[in-house]
Amino acid sequence: MSKISEDEMSEFRDAFTFFDRIGDGKIDSDQVEDVLRAMGLNPLGTDLKQVREDFKDKRVEFEEWLGVYTQFKSKPEPVREDFIEGFKCYDRDGTGTIDGASLRGLLCLRGDSRLTDDEANELLAPVEDTQKESVV
Repeated sequence: MSKISEDEMSEFRDAFTFFDRIGDGKIDSDQVEDVLRAMGLNPLGTDLKQVREDFKDKRVEFEEWLGVYTQFKSKPEPVREDFIEGFKCYDRDGTGTIDGASLRGLLCLRGDSRLTDDEANELLAPVEDTQKESVV
């Protein structure tokens, strides 16, 4: 990862301080992922497992949090092809589409950020038909 600029460092410190409930320059361990998300990252629960273990039941200093941020920031972002490859296991007939029920199940029943039925309805309404949903 490239060097963090002074402006970025100031922004990170401001965000970190915002989450400091006590005023001791630290955040609770369960807030680490909240601060990461506030700074534009979207770490997965599986990626956070080790972080949760490392900081379990302790207050985390800014420098410790910055190390975690740097670690997650250096991970490559998924690209469109990664998502298409992931959907292929639901394309049973090899047509490049998946059925709406499978997509709805993925959105509502799997992953770290599950949607409610209402959220899935809102998201899928413009593209859902009675047939299948395209994955490309």
